[in-house]
Amino acid sequence: MSEELDSLKRTRKGKTPAVDELNCGNDNIRGNGCDSEDSESSDSSLADILEQVKSLLNNGKFIEAVKLLRKAEKQFPEDKDLKLDTVQENRVDHYILLMKKVVTSPTEEEPLPPPGPNSDSGENSQDIVTEPSQETEAPAKLAIKKQKADSITFVKILSKALPLIAGMMHSAQVTDILEAVEFFKSAFLFGLSDASMGVRHMLALVWSQEQNIKDAVAGAYNTLYLTVENTNPRVRALTVVKNLSDLLITLTIGQKDALEQLMKQWVKAGSIDLLCIQVMWERFAMKLPDTTETDSRAGLVLLGMVASAEVQTVNSNKAVLNTIGLGSGDFALVKSTCEVLLKLAVTKVRLAPDDDIVSSLKKILIEGFSNFSQDYYIPVCFQAIDVIYQKIIRYRPIPRPSFIPLERIREECEFRNATS
Repeated sequence: MSEELDSLKRTRKGKTPAVDELNCGNDNIRGNGCDSEDSESSDSSLADILEQVKSLLNNGKFIEAVKLLRKAEKQFPEDKDLKLDTVQENRVDHYILLMKKVVTSPTEEEPLPPPGPNSDSGENSQDIVTEPSQETEAPAKLAIKKQKADSITFVKILSKALPLIAGMMHSAQVTDILEAVEFFKSAFLFGLSDASMGVRHMLALVWSQEQNIKDAVAGAYNTLYLTVENTNPRVRALTVVKNLSDLLITLTIGQKDALEQLMKQWVKAGSIDLLCIQVMWERFAMKLPDTTETDSRAGLVLLGMVASAEVQTVNSNKAVLNTIGLGSGDFALVKSTCEVLLKLAVTKVRLAPDDDIVSSLKKILIEGFSNFSQDYYIPVCFQAIDVIYQKIIRYRPIPRPSFIPLERIREECEFRNATS
């Protein structure tokens, strides 16, 4: 596995060796060119081929396993062992489910249990139903136990492949990137916990120059975080906001910027509707049951993202921001509140010098000046002064004496920042 990961770091003509092999496999299945590695599988039985696939998966040789499965499909096109119960339109879903079937299917040495007693005929059938023997129960329990163990093995094998597939997002080929995005979406829906790494990683593709890549990422996130089975509007809004809040907590600063771009699209398209925005305000105000301080901050950050597309939602709730955000005493929440207030910079709405928000900001700056144990004071200081400048001073000059405390605070902040 380590050798395959190392190979991702060595590119050849803008493509990784792993990606080259996958492309070769794609060509084989389409009949466009790449020669097969060997012809041994043509002389092997399907059972032998499937055992080879299992062995390759257990050894972390995922690309070879997929290529061998493709050869088996061509050699045994009608065999039921290579058929799925449902037809998968997406090739990634098809091969994930097919590999799972191969890994979890019993071997000849470990057959499935015989039919239950209901299938027997004869006078003693009722006796068998009421008093099953140990010989009848044991194979059934062993089969269930083996199926569970094989399922766990399959999940572990699939988890090992995740870093390899994540590397495909850096490929120079658009098709490789699209396949990687589709894979991580399917793996996340499959319930693979480690797939969340790839889901977060694909956020960087929002800045891609290729429109189809950006559309693929937006579609994947729409499916994973905005699609809810429950049709009740209130339940959907609660679920969507919770999904986005849980995601937000795990993101880096750069990934949050990318998520904000998606949020703008969702607000404009109506995927994030007024009911979702209302739930965000309720989480921020901690009006919903079991809402934590972390959930409250996440709700506020989501509101800031919404404001990038619909700034009126902030302008009409300035009193809530002042009371809960600036009056909380939580400097981390104060900083996030200032960032949301700065979204108003694009509007013509201005704050009066005696506005409650301005008074709250001055109080926070002056009272926190002597609190050296507050780690968030310096970032709060810069954000608060920016709000005051953007919303008051820039458009409505006021007497200079009113600025003296703020100037002293900024000088002290710059001094602390330089000496820390």
